Amino acid sequence: MGKPIKASIAEVKKCALVCRYYAEHAEAHLADERIETEARESYVRYQPLRPGAGGDAWNFPFWQVFRFAARR
Repeated sequence: MGKPIKASIAEVKKCALVCRYYAEHAEAHLADERIETEARESYVRYQPLRPGAGGDAWNFPFWQVFRFAARR
């Protein structure tokens, strides 16, 4: 792709960072949110619906995949 090796290494490190972030914070992001209602128990639950799609600059191929894959 003509990307300098230094920029490629930085991109891979950025991808590792996003994977690490979501691995460390997944439980908090996916936890049920209890809400007050007249019912005995109410909550919001986050469940995956489908794979997401996204686009980015063509010269960031790893980041393009990891920024969506890590949070799914």
